[in-house]
Amino acid sequence: MGIERLTQSLEEILGNFGDRVGPKEDSKVDFIDISKIITDRKAFDQHVFQLTNESSNTIPLATHSITEANGIIANSKLVQYEKLNGSEDVYFAKMEIDKVDPELPNMKDRRIRIALMRGDIGKDNVLNAFHNNDQSVMAVMIVKNLDDNDFVMPHRFVNPAYRKSGLGTTMLKAAETQCLSMAEGPEVNLSVSTAQLDVILWLLKNGFEPSSDEEKGKLEMIFNGDKNLCVGERLNVFPVDVEHQNRVHDNVSKKLYITFEKPLTYQGEQVPEIARQVGGEIALATNQE
Repeated sequence: MGIERLTQSLEEILGNFGDRVGPKEDSKVDFIDISKIITDRKAFDQHVFQLTNESSNTIPLATHSITEANGIIANSKLVQYEKLNGSEDVYFAKMEIDKVDPELPNMKDRRIRIALMRGDIGKDNVLNAFHNNDQSVMAVMIVKNLDDNDFVMPHRFVNPAYRKSGLGTTMLKAAETQCLSMAEGPEVNLSVSTAQLDVILWLLKNGFEPSSDEEKGKLEMIFNGDKNLCVGERLNVFPVDVEHQNRVHDNVSKKLYITFEKPLTYQGEQVPEIARQVGGEIALATNQE
């Protein structure tokens, strides 16, 4: 992927697709002035990284269990919950999620969810907030350990009101820190799959690259506005033969996903120092997340 590709803006890429962009959406968002909530960004970011790297409580602060639509049982434990330095009322929460398939009870599927919450909603309410689309949730990252040193990020979210504030970048760095703290060796790989144009640009800006030549080829097609592709709801990329009414975010089986990866090669004990180094930089982040 040529470096010149990284200079293309979202608007330029969409322009390459011509009239193959839609459905149109109401893009009006009432952004919240983050400087009124986070008064010392450097202290805030450093505290996020510190808490991410700390050992979690062995005794859960709260627990929650739900059965998902596919029959999978998700057992969640709140293992960290603390007000963040440099903020008026932002809390850091870390949860361990164990997913169990009743038909394969011996299969382990553990995920770590780290989140920023607006206001103290109480430990017992934190876990429910994610299932109820509670507006107290500012940003969320989930990472999953595939083996000793390979991690994936199956979910990431920034509340639209807090986008373009750098919070997504803060939480991405925190997710990287979380992976490093869980890894068994010094070389760690984090992968993310997405079909959303704005997320693709965000990942490239933050050091991720396509995971294979095939993924690079798909990325070239997107940057060129290939005639066989189109852009649908929430900037997701689809094959052009997907009907307009089906070009929606939840149509996961039809989207054109690209897998990106990033090597994380820092030693575990170096993580706090890395956090200090990037803390000041994140305060300047204004990318779309």
